[in-house]
Amino acid sequence: MVGDAPTEESSAPDESRREPPVEPVQVAAPGFYPDPKNPGQELYWDGDKWTSESADSAPDPGFYPDPNDPKVERYWDGRKWTESRQPAGLGRGVVVDGKEQDASGIIIAGYIFAVLMPLVGFIIGLTQINKNRHGIWVVVVAAVAFAVWLAIFSGEQGSGFNS
Repeated sequence: MVGDAPTEESSAPDESRREPPVEPVQVAAPGFYPDPKNPGQELYWDGDKWTSESADSAPDPGFYPDPNDPKVERYWDGRKWTESRQPAGLGRGVVVDGKEQDASGIIIAGYIFAVLMPLVGFIIGLTQINKNRHGIWVVVVAAVAFAVWLAIFSGEQGSGFNS
């Protein structure tokens, strides 16, 4: 009836009409995220929307674990993998203009062979010329050593001892 106080039965909520509780929506924090349309690029999310700000997501140039061989590190030039490799665990060599600056084991062997066996040192230097700044110097040392050895051997043959 009109004006009657609500009864216990009429004031109880209708369970069939009850809406589920609203879960809070989690929004990603502002920052750079991978661009699904452009691999190697990241887009900036400001917390509400994507902005036009983008950045390269490629790592800096250097030696990184080779994706195909965990025992080897391969040189990444900032855009692609190069053929330059080193054993894993040697640490990150200092790289300038795509060439390592440290004298690795092969370079040390190249210097030794350049003096003792110039042809072998020359070949080692040539294999390292595009990978390490010491490669050219191994070639130079090998050429000088070859000239010295040539002078020594040609001098011995020309100065025969007559009794």
